[in-house]
Amino acid sequence: MQADIERLIADIDTLKQRGRKVVRLELLRDVLSSIISKSPRKDTELERLHYELTHENNLAEWKDARETNRLLLNAVMTFGGNALRVITWMNGGAAVACLAYASNRGDKSLLTAMLLFCYGLLAGGIAHAGAYMAQFNYAEGNEKPGNTFRNISIFLVLLAYAMFLGGSLCGYYGIKDGG
Repeated sequence: MQADIERLIADIDTLKQRGRKVVRLELLRDVLSSIISKSPRKDTELERLHYELTHENNLAEWKDARETNRLLLNAVMTFGGNALRVITWMNGGAAVACLAYASNRGDKSLLTAMLLFCYGLLAGGIAHAGAYMAQFNYAEGNEKPGNTFRNISIFLVLLAYAMFLGGSLCGYYGIKDGG
């Protein structure tokens, strides 16, 4: 087969030297067909081997991607759970501190701060439930409700942080102005 291809290239070079710029396609097709018909058909074994190696490679890449996605999901869930715990502890602790301080003073701004901390605590608790519902829906294959619960939980966590900020400012000015 190699010799036939080399002969074809030599014939093309000869025609080119003679100034021919056009080759009849029928003749070229006939020559190529005769070269192909003379070649031994060992291609099927190579094709099968190529298919097996490609399949094994694709499977290995899929397994690696799946493991990476699993690890990333675990990290996201850990960070999300920690954010929920932090906001719950922050608002809960601040509400208890305001209650202890405000009970001695009866200051309205401290009571407002305590109320904001309690709202933040409530938002954090509902965000916990929303996060659970999001994961439950994802596990059941219900992506749309899972996304809805996830977005609600994110909003509630941000709201809880805003409540903490508002409560902290109310508490600061209550202590500053009252003391």
